[in-house]
Parts: sequence; C-alpha cells; structure tokens
Amino acid sequence: MTSGNAEPALARRARDSANLGADSECTSCPQGYYCTTGSTSPTQCAEGTISTGGAAACSACTAGTYQDEKGKTSCKTCPQGKYCGTGAAAALPCLAGTYSNSPSLQSASACTDCPTGSACSTGSTAHAPCAPGTIAPSTKSASCTDCAGGSFQDASGQTECKSCTSGYYCSQGAAAALPCPGGTHKPSGNVVMTSASQCTTCDKGTFCPVGSGAPTNCAPGTYNAQTGQESCTSCEAGKYQDEAGKSDCKTCIDGYYCAQGAAAALPCPGGTHKDVNLAVMSSASQCITCGTGTFCPVGSAAATPCAPGTVNDQTAQQKCSNCPRGKFQDVAGQTECKTCTV
Repeated sequence: MTSGNAEPALARRARDSANLGADSECTSCPQGYYCTTGSTSPTQCAEGTISTGGAAACSACTAGTYQDEKGKTSCKTCPQGKYCGTGAAAALPCLAGTYSNSPSLQSASACTDCPTGSACSTGSTAHAPCAPGTIAPSTKSASCTDCAGGSFQDASGQTECKSCTSGYYCSQGAAAALPCPGGTHKPSGNVVMTSASQCTTCDKGTFCPVGSGAPTNCAPGTYNAQTGQESCTSCEAGKYQDEAGKSDCKTCIDGYYCAQGAAAALPCPGGTHKDVNLAVMSSASQCITCGTGTFCPVGSAAATPCAPGTVNDQTAQQKCSNCPRGKFQDVAGQTECKTCTV
C-alpha cells in the first residue's frame, strides 16, 4: 500500500477513532513505512532502512547493501570499488591506495591493498599500473611517483627507476633516456644530466656521435678543425696525419706520396723519385722511374747522378756500380766507364 492510499485511510481512522471497537479495525502500515503503537499515521523509513509493510520499525540494510532513498522496500547491492556497513545510507568508496572489483563489500578493510608498481585512487575498482616514467615502490599507493631527474623508467608497472645512460640526459618523469645531440657529449665527472643544455660541445680534434659519453679523438689520417662535430674529416690527398686528436693535417714529405686519409707519408719505391711536375702525389704509380746514369734510394725527391768512378747503364736503380779495375769515370751521371790509358 502506498502513502497516497494510506493517507485517506488514516484520515478516516482519525475521524472514526472514537468509534473503533477492535484491533482488526486498525489499518495495516504500508510498505516503506513503519507505525509505532498508537500511530495515527505511518512514518517513512529513513535512508539505510526498509520495510515490506506492517512494520512497527524499519529494518536496517544488511552489511554489503545500502539504501540512499526514504520509504523503500529493499536495499541496493553495494557496487564495486565501494563498501557498505549495516544500515548504510550510501555506498562509501574504498580508500585511496586500495581497490575492489567485487560487489557487496561490508567494510573498508575488505578492500584490497594496491600492489607495488600500481596506484589506486579513491573508489578504484582495479589497480592501475604506473605509466612509464613513474613508479610505486610500496603497496597502498594512491598515485605513482615521477622518476627523479637523472633517472628514467621505460616500462609500466615498475617499482624503481633506472640510472640515466652515459651520454644521455633524463628529466624528471622521463620515460626514456635521451641522447646528447651529435657534436656534444656528457660532461666529465659524476654529473646528473636532466636536459640537452648540459651536454658539452666537442673540442677540435675530436668527434662526438649522438649519445657520446665522452669525446673521441680523431684517428690518424683524419682531423677536425671545428668544434661540435659528429665525425672527423679525412686528410686530403697530398697530406697526412700520423697522430690522433689533431685539428689539421701535415704536408706530404718530398719524395713521398699521401693518399686521401693517409695516416703516414709513404716513400716512392727504390728506383723511382717524385714527379716534380706534380704538386700533390697520392700513389706510388705517380713516382718517376730513375733514368740511366742516376740512382734513386727509397723516398727520393729527385734522381741523383752517379758520382765519378761509378756508372749505371740501367733504369730504376737504387745505387750505381763502381768502375772495375782498369777502367775509370771522371764525369758524374754516366752509363759506362772509360778504359785506362797506358
């Protein structure tokens, strides 16, 4: 029976109360209401209580259920992420740091503690793994914590951050270690890097690929005349560099040849000499064959005439031959000896 139907009956009862002759003439208390002894009208059940009719008092909702409206006949099931004690007029959320994916919880202690590597806000129905760049080292975390500057975390659901890679920088909450740009490197010493602005420019004579932990000296045969370079430049043909970490190349030695990227000046082979018509010699094939009457030791800048008393009747020789007994040569650069006169 509803309150709308109850009120006329109660009004009649009030008018005729003086004429009631037995209990059977009293009106039954409607559903959602209660009627104490001597009631002249029913009273709605309060929130958290119910009545199915004919009740002297409303019944409290059992633990695990609730009722947030007045005058109701049944209680509602406590939803996930919340708990409901006896007589609950509202479903209360699981506390921050806990969660529940089950209905009908009866108390806050029935909510599950949030596991490490996850966070649970108030009223959570599931634990949320910490996003990359954040961690939760302990249970019952309401929120995840950013990785500190100089560290990072590239996976989700973690309990600790990783140290930033050498040659890389990591800002607060970094989900990845980012490399120093090409031409720069990590500063020397135990420096915590949190931005690219902390990376140090590479010096002359060195190079720094992306993500360098330290500058690298240019190898022999290469150089760097500028700062902030990702790679070194090969020495041009006709020059060489036999040392590491240099900012320029050396001019090739006379009588030697230097190919592009030469780490050493290489001599013209024995029996040959530098081509005086070439400003730059880059290979042994450019060396000139020594003519007759001359000799060319290894690395000759020019052919040397045979000295008096010596001769050379062949080309490409490294030394001249002495005149034999009974012969002589009084002129330099000759191919044969003269016979002695009596």
